[in-house]
Amino acid sequence: MHHKLFDRGVFTLSDSQVFLVAEEAHGSNGFNEWLMKYHGHQIRKPIHPDYQPNKIFLGWHVREVFKGPERYVVS
Repeated sequence: MHHKLFDRGVFTLSDSQVFLVAEEAHGSNGFNEWLMKYHGHQIRKPIHPDYQPNKIFLGWHVREVFKGPERYVVS
């Protein structure tokens, strides 16, 4: 599920590995559970550094795929 949503630009990761949901993303069943509860939170670090997301590819994803801007984060 998350892979497809990532590919469609519904969410992305910031340079500091924070999970960001696009402002125009919406949904019904599962939207809060699958996406919004992670919005604005830093993801866990991978077990091995080789699995760390590549910043070059994440930058491309933000520019070319992400349906930003990100939603407002309430803390």
